[in-house]
Amino acid sequence: MQYTEEVTVPIGKTYINTVLSNPYYFSGILGHITLLKVYDKVKNDYFPPSDVKEADNKFLSALVL
Repeated sequence: MQYTEEVTVPIGKTYINTVLSNPYYFSGILGHITLLKVYDKVKNDYFPPSDVKEADNKFLSALVL
């Protein structure tokens, strides 16, 4: 089967960049990546997102197949 039609979605680049740069949105969209823990700068260790005081861009994740 060959697709021959284009679909235009009226969404700005800012919104797309926001979604793709947010690790929670991105992992939710893919569905195969799960964020297990987030690195806490204050505690210097990985914790569940609800227990983090000051988050960093470091995550413990799992690939679900």
